[in-house]
Amino acid sequence: MGARRNPPAAAAHAFFFPFGRGLVDHMLGAFGQIPINDYMIGRMATSDMRAQVYAGRYVVSFLVLGATLPFIKWIHGTYGFDVLFRVLAAAAGVIFMAVTLLPRQIPAGGVAAPPRAEPAKA
Repeated sequence: MGARRNPPAAAAHAFFFPFGRGLVDHMLGAFGQIPINDYMIGRMATSDMRAQVYAGRYVVSFLVLGATLPFIKWIHGTYGFDVLFRVLAAAAGVIFMAVTLLPRQIPAGGVAAPPRAEPAKA
């Protein structure tokens, strides 16, 4: 007797494997952005300014989040999902274009060197 087929599992298999790699890549990119941003701030900001830069980053993040969620709700309620999807896709395109303008390497004079320890004088 042959193996019995499971139509829902076959449908999931047919959907996931062509698109699964892209879904996993996007998830890793979205969650990987957070530590990469923190690393960049830690490397590029001087130690005197690091706390202020982190504070500014978090204030801007929370302000944008607070403005974005009601905006998404309003667009979805007023115009529907297709317009919301197009607006979010356009925003993602603008963010992508802005990221392409970032420098590829850390500028040479951008990071203050740590102070050198001098030998104690007797």
